[in-house]
Amino acid sequence: YIRVSTKKQVEEGYSLDAQKEKLIKMCETNGYIVYKVYADEGKSGKDTNRPAFQKMMEDMKNGCFDKILVMKLDRISRSVIDLEVMIQEMQKYKIDFESASEKIDTSSSFGMMFIRLLAIFAQFERERISERIYDAFEDMVANGKPITGNQPLGYKIENGKVVFDEEKIDLVNYLF
Repeated sequence: YIRVSTKKQVEEGYSLDAQKEKLIKMCETNGYIVYKVYADEGKSGKDTNRPAFQKMMEDMKNGCFDKILVMKLDRISRSVIDLEVMIQEMQKYKIDFESASEKIDTSSSFGMMFIRLLAIFAQFERERISERIYDAFEDMVANGKPITGNQPLGYKIENGKVVFDEEKIDLVNYLF
């Protein structure tokens, strides 16, 4: 399973192609047979509402494979609750889980504890990212800078600042 949520991840070497290449090499090295590569592009790990993830879970239940392989745990989930549900489903269908960058062995109680701890840190990082984005947007608004290219009716961007659009004032007043 591979996933990216932002263009920045692609630029920093976490692209879908880079993840796929590394995981395929890992499979070749370990003698794993690749059933399918499930890829979600532009999807957050905050929840499991991702098409490829859902298809993977469906195929798991249908006995199509016996192991899920990821580059990092946070590629599959950044939610402790969602990961726990997934772990329960994997145990039910006797599916192993392996991460290329973290030493995770879900066949032992220590491995299960470790995967849950990593999930806590993945969720913490998602929440920190959200806080930083909120803070950045708040600062931009306070300084009159646009946080998006689309401005509400009656406003426009001029010299990098959000200003009233005098040409639309009559329309705005009429609508008001």
